[in-house]
Amino acid sequence: WMRRQHTVHRDERAEEGRALHAWVEEWVVTGGIGVLPAIHPSIAPYVRAFLAFVAHYGLTPNDWLFTEAVVINRAHKYAGTTDGAIRFHADTNPACADWVARALGIPVSQVAGRHADLLFDAKTKNPLEEGKTPTFYQDVALQLAPYRWAPIIRLKPTGEERAMPDLDGAFALYLYPDMAVPRLVVADETTLAAFVNALGLYRWTVEHGSASVSEK
Repeated sequence: WMRRQHTVHRDERAEEGRALHAWVEEWVVTGGIGVLPAIHPSIAPYVRAFLAFVAHYGLTPNDWLFTEAVVINRAHKYAGTTDGAIRFHADTNPACADWVARALGIPVSQVAGRHADLLFDAKTKNPLEEGKTPTFYQDVALQLAPYRWAPIIRLKPTGEERAMPDLDGAFALYLYPDMAVPRLVVADETTLAAFVNALGLYRWTVEHGSASVSEK
């Protein structure tokens, strides 16, 4: 029983993540109009965190370029599932103006009328201990760069494939109980190249690694 506890906890967290992503997707698809989708008690704190993030940047479902979709890169032979992409309008409020300026790498004084289209990945997190700050690891950039630069997205409801829209970058959204922490990441072509190199090493390890030192 004790040996299984880490897997039980992991599976519970994974189920929470799936339930939250399903709720957010429904919120986007239904336009956030009228009664909100039903919220299971286990994800209620994370929903509040997500809605706080939405309110902070003045977002609406109409700002989503697309919600959960499969990204496909046939040239490099990888695929994955992204949580979607959001358009942030600098004129919405000061927080959004600052976010757009950082995403585009320009001064805030130059963002009037501009917007930033950003792919994102949301992750549910355990409550932070008092005095702790969120920790973002470099693996997040290695995850988001291949998402951003995948040329094709496949929409889940219909299976339709579309070209990935031109994006200005990516960010990770950590959702703690009742607190959202977004963080822009460098998901440029240099980061993509690092991912592709890691992917090549992984494939060699799986397909040829053991055989390379086998007696046979």
